[in-house]
Amino acid sequence: QITTGDDTYMYQPVWSPDGKKLMWAHKKLRLRYVDVATKKISDAATAQAFEFNEYVWSTDSRWIAYTRPEMETMNKIYVYSLENEKSIEVTDGWYTSGDPAFSPDGKYLYFISSRDFSPTFSQTEFNISYGDMSRIYLVTLMKSAESPFKPKSDEVAPKEDKPKDDGKKDEKKDEKKDEKKDDKKEADVSVKVDAEGIKNRIAVLPIDPSNYRNLNAVGSNLYYIRQGSKDEKPQFNMYDFEERKETNLGDIGGYEISADKKKILVSKDRAYYILDLPKGKLDLKDKLDLSGMEVKLDKKAEWAQMYNECWR
Repeated sequence: QITTGDDTYMYQPVWSPDGKKLMWAHKKLRLRYVDVATKKISDAATAQAFEFNEYVWSTDSRWIAYTRPEMETMNKIYVYSLENEKSIEVTDGWYTSGDPAFSPDGKYLYFISSRDFSPTFSQTEFNISYGDMSRIYLVTLMKSAESPFKPKSDEVAPKEDKPKDDGKKDEKKDEKKDEKKDDKKEADVSVKVDAEGIKNRIAVLPIDPSNYRNLNAVGSNLYYIRQGSKDEKPQFNMYDFEERKETNLGDIGGYEISADKKKILVSKDRAYYILDLPKGKLDLKDKLDLSGMEVKLDKKAEWAQMYNECWR
């Protein structure tokens, strides 16, 4: 047991990447984390309008990004430094923002914000409505960090003549080398944030305005779900920052990426699938067999608990 004696409900626990801290939201409008070794509990943020429900760790476990519901403005995104015990405001209150996600290299913070206004006029009454207002944005956390959308050089390097090789012999070795490189890169990441001018370093991804959710960054790719007025079903998409290209991976209900970033759990039509992390169209063949799963219930105890909680 990690914590004891709390006076209210705790929600959505999230482990830090280094496995040394655990963060959760609090019924009393606090965002808290605990050092597992010392059992010390600290408050990263407090709110007045509503509970916290969007918060993530940085790759180096030294920063927390979270969305805070505000009393007088739209929701804002902040980053909290565990070292300095201070929060930095990343977005202003003019537009609602949320769903923050750090890039694996610690250079960027991705988020969703509703900043596109394309009104639709009613044919029966003098009124307008706004839909598909959101897009995905990023902010460079350090002043020295280059924008992923900076102009590319059009110079072509001369090709080197190499001996012919089918590449099959060393294919597995190369894959293992790439995996080790990625693991080493994440281990060496040290996130730094320059607070001055941070709101002026926000850029938007070149994608259509719609409704987006569930951002997850892996390497140079950003995964997310889109479901706008033109989408019959939720669309699973990936944006490749190296190619500067958006790829549709298929329609799904939801997804979760494994901690090692190599596998993905996908839900669709009340079925679940585990696949290698995709970069192209999903091939959903083998459903997970959940027939052996059992849940033991003490219904009388549940009814008593619900009764006691409701009358309060």
